[in-house]
Amino acid sequence: QDVPMVAWDAAFLISMATEEFIKRLTQASGNVAEREKRSTVQQRDVGAVTRRAEEFFFLDNIISGLQSATAKRKPKALQAEQPEEPTLLDRFMKKTEVAMDEDGLMYAT
Repeated sequence: QDVPMVAWDAAFLISMATEEFIKRLTQASGNVAEREKRSTVQQRDVGAVTRRAEEFFFLDNIISGLQSATAKRKPKALQAEQPEEPTLLDRFMKKTEVAMDEDGLMYAT
């Protein structure tokens, strides 16, 4: 898409509004973390703000979608403890000899 021409004063106002929005969201999320006796804002704090503050309701679907996507990942420490299950190809190659017939078809022997 083509970006429309924007006057410098309009661009300045957009940047000021964006800055104010980020400041309010950050402060509200910081308050949630503070109530839970933490000094670091986490994604769940931002999610709580988007569900509670009417000002940020429009972000709820976006933030909850991000939370569900990241919740499926395991921390690296847990990944290292559990040995990775071999793939189907790994199992096939370790236990099976591969042969090729005169037509060029490969098969396990």
